[in-house]
Amino acid sequence: MIRRCLLLAGALVATACTDALEIPEPTTSSTADTIAASTTATTSATPYELVAPDPDPTPIEVSGEVRIGTLDNGITYYVRSNQSPGNGLSLRLAVDAGSLQQEEPESGAAHFLEHMLFNGTENFPGNELARALQRIGVAFGADLNAYTSFDETVYQLDLASVTDETVDIGFDVLADWAAAATISQDGTVAERGVVREEIRLRDEGPDGVVATAFNRAYLRGTPYEDREPGGRGDLILETDAEELRAFYDRWYRPELMAVIAVGDRSADELEARIRERFAELEARGDGAERQRPTVEPIDTPLAEVVTHPELASTFISIDYSLTDWGTATVGGERLTLIQELFALMIRDRLRDAAQRGEVDLDEPFVTRFEQTRAHAFLGFNFDAVDRAAATEYVLSEMRRLELTGFTENELARATSQFRTILDQSLAAAPTTQDRTFADTYTAHFLDGTQIASAAATHERLTATLDELTASEVTDVFRWELSRAAPLVIAVGPDPSELPTVAELEAAIEAADLVVAEGPAGADELAVEQLMERPTPAEVVETNDVSELGGTEWVFANGVTVRHVRSDIAANQVDLAAVSEGGWSLLDADDAALAPHAVVAVQRSGIGDLDRVDLRRFLAGVTTGLSPFIDETSEGFFGGSGADDVEILFQLLHLAVTQPRIDELALIEVLDDADDQRRSVASDPGLATLNAVVDARFDGDQRFALVPPSLDGLTSERALDIYRGRLGTVDDLEVAIVGAIDADVVEELAAAYLGTLPAGEPDTWVNVRAEPLDAVISREVVAGSGDATGTVAVLYPSIVAIDAPTRVELLVLESILGTRLLDVVREELGASYGGSARSEVTDAPTEGIDLLLFANIDPARGPEILDVILAQAVDVAANGPTADELERARSVIQSDFDLVGNGELIEMLLTEPDEEVLTYERRSQLLAEVDADSIRQLAATVLSAGARIEVITSPAAGTG
Repeated sequence: MIRRCLLLAGALVATACTDALEIPEPTTSSTADTIAASTTATTSATPYELVAPDPDPTPIEVSGEVRIGTLDNGITYYVRSNQSPGNGLSLRLAVDAGSLQQEEPESGAAHFLEHMLFNGTENFPGNELARALQRIGVAFGADLNAYTSFDETVYQLDLASVTDETVDIGFDVLADWAAAATISQDGTVAERGVVREEIRLRDEGPDGVVATAFNRAYLRGTPYEDREPGGRGDLILETDAEELRAFYDRWYRPELMAVIAVGDRSADELEARIRERFAELEARGDGAERQRPTVEPIDTPLAEVVTHPELASTFISIDYSLTDWGTATVGGERLTLIQELFALMIRDRLRDAAQRGEVDLDEPFVTRFEQTRAHAFLGFNFDAVDRAAATEYVLSEMRRLELTGFTENELARATSQFRTILDQSLAAAPTTQDRTFADTYTAHFLDGTQIASAAATHERLTATLDELTASEVTDVFRWELSRAAPLVIAVGPDPSELPTVAELEAAIEAADLVVAEGPAGADELAVEQLMERPTPAEVVETNDVSELGGTEWVFANGVTVRHVRSDIAANQVDLAAVSEGGWSLLDADDAALAPHAVVAVQRSGIGDLDRVDLRRFLAGVTTGLSPFIDETSEGFFGGSGADDVEILFQLLHLAVTQPRIDELALIEVLDDADDQRRSVASDPGLATLNAVVDARFDGDQRFALVPPSLDGLTSERALDIYRGRLGTVDDLEVAIVGAIDADVVEELAAAYLGTLPAGEPDTWVNVRAEPLDAVISREVVAGSGDATGTVAVLYPSIVAIDAPTRVELLVLESILGTRLLDVVREELGASYGGSARSEVTDAPTEGIDLLLFANIDPARGPEILDVILAQAVDVAANGPTADELERARSVIQSDFDLVGNGELIEMLLTEPDEEVLTYERRSQLLAEVDADSIRQLAATVLSAGARIEVITSPAAGTG
């Protein structure tokens, strides 16, 4: 996959992409006669003096909690002992070489080689590597993966259970990746189809066409131009082992590699194991010097229109290249932080105007992102009714900001958001998991990302935020714009609905003519709290949740609250509130609209606050709440930092008592639904699942995966639907898990939940058709040209659900998923990947829907369908082999070992008549699973007489 570096606002670990710290001289020029004649970014005189940021090269101190060293042969290593979550180990092999180093720019050799390292090494021949790792609980994809970018290749291995055996195997795999790949010609030929399908899936659909156009714009004139990591389809099908071996020997050299190990072993032991396996590794073949690419700012404007008839959405993109000094130095980190701040302030300014209807902009998105090393951008995405006018508005707003600058109020809002995230990150630092540290150290080796301790980073960035002024941020913003020109790209399915290139060029020219106005910054928000705390309700009943060591409180309005304290995620509190009923109690038309009505309300304000005021209020806290209405239940999911829990309770109280809907929020929901409907024509995966669901529920629009027409959804109707299911409580069960004590939960629950208005008791009704008892086959056309194909088989079954069945189903899922990978991907080379997924239904009837799915070469649909059906028949008739069962149980046990708040919430919400699947009980039941129990479950679930088959292929002769 292509790696896009993105520094999230306030993240403690910033992404760096260059070692360069030299500041090019800023340039300005007078207005050019035409856009084409423009040779510099600034095309009108600047009424201010340009002030360059300070490139202070002082390095940021590395955390003392990580040990970094270099072996005599040049291999770098990072080791850290970490007990969060405990009994785990994350390993990485980082190679400082990617598609930029390929002899043939478009060959895709670096990425193809990444595939081959999973297909045979000296100690793990053929597919034995994946099988050996499955036996110790490693799941392909979740725990075992890799990526190739322009600049690097990284191999990732996460062990959930650490024993001497698993640690030995983990380091053996890394050592083989580094120096013992076999790369046979037969294996290369067999893998061509798999790699080709990955590229077809990712790069050759409508979204891939757009991504390619953006890469051309971003990378033009740079060393990265025409070096997409995936490569070109025709060249992939010609790849041979000799080419891959040459790249392996030339670039997988000790001085270009790092081994990273973080987990529940001592640093001394981890270092010793690295030395044991890697100290004797020698360079193979003739190496080449690793050149560090330099990328200059893009100072020539671009106006372009990109269309594809199957694109689901229409939008305008505007990008300005930014200076990227990385975050390993004081100057680089400060510059990156300032860039993040002005991106946030611009986003808030545009969103405020759009959400209050002052300008025609559909939810503008603004961010700082990194395309490659040393190549950062300030990026905008938005849509509008009049897209040409909206483009001119955004470009003109950038010019106004350049002339007038940011205000202290705007900066205060932005820094408040950063401080909140910094505080939350520091509080959560004690539970930082192995893989997070491992990925951070990988980035340090490759990009120079700073790796100071959480406390030092918090102190340093907080101090920087204290020092920053609107004047300094404005100076940096102006300096960046003096060196960069806008890249304006209009994207959509229909050229007639997009601005022309001439209109985009005119928008660029018009923006340059904007004159200075007084500073317009955002007003301060007068609201200091969401609501007064209500007089608490009396607790009717208090009970122990004995299985989990928690407490339950019952209130007279029908609300039951259950709590378990958990420090799995430091400073984090999670909440789920669920009530029976759902849209099954609505008339059919309202039921089909209910999920979309909920989203419209969620995107609106609450109480007396419109969504702009609500967003401003929540900007300084870490909390969120999402309502839902599904078939048989409704409720809320949410979470917050431990210090913001009362605001979470207030949001839930107001979401029940004072919901509102803003007209612009409804318009966004209607637009999103239109985009989803268009996606069915172009996205083979979505089209396949849509066809499966349509067949499963006999065309009932209440179950539709892709929304039906929402023409009847008005603001009034949406609010009525929402209030009808979420405006009162009768049997609301609330589960609260996290870093919060029982007495605090009881106090807040009595005030905010026990006081919710009570409604009439109700429960769900069964609106489903009779169970499927036939084979339904459908052929679907989606995508065009070289788009991927898909095959799906759904087995719906009526099965009694108990705790043992839930555990057995996880094992069956793992076995079937592995078979799809082994047969469809590895043996037939017809798919990039396959999967098995199940959904357990407790209401209105107990049952299991088991889906087998694969992205495939579209020419081989019927063949792959037969293979998938044969595998299902075999498991149902014969059960798994002993080795399959061992590997599946190991993978599931590893999943069980990775506990989180979500699992505890599920336990708290377990129905009274069902056994609670505690951690201990899950493992006990897993140990009892045998081949015969899996065979029996498969025979019940994989009924040959009741299934849905869908083959999707692209339209012929188009593209």
